[in-house]
Amino acid sequence: MGFEPINERICKIRLKGKYRNITLINIHAPTEENDDDVKEQFYAELQQVQEKVPNQDQFIILGDCNAKIGRENAYQKVTSKHILHDTTNGNGLLVCEYATVNGMVVARTFF
Repeated sequence: MGFEPINERICKIRLKGKYRNITLINIHAPTEENDDDVKEQFYAELQQVQEKVPNQDQFIILGDCNAKIGRENAYQKVTSKHILHDTTNGNGLLVCEYATVNGMVVARTFF
């Protein structure tokens, strides 16, 4: 139904579904080495893109978050206990916070 490149790190595609349309947002998040300002701007832009997705659409964010998510108990509501890493890095914290605020889960961690 449509493809929209947002910037060099975010693009959106909307697909026609049988019962519901599907919006996919593909991302490539800044790496750990980037400044916090760059990371904050990225997640602010992602939030703006997500807010424009129609409520009735099935919605998925996919891509590379450049994050390591650990087994800490603090984010088990958005992750699960089946995690590869022991500790979460800074980008992992950003991903988990974004998921928490938006009522999402990090599906890669669920089996």
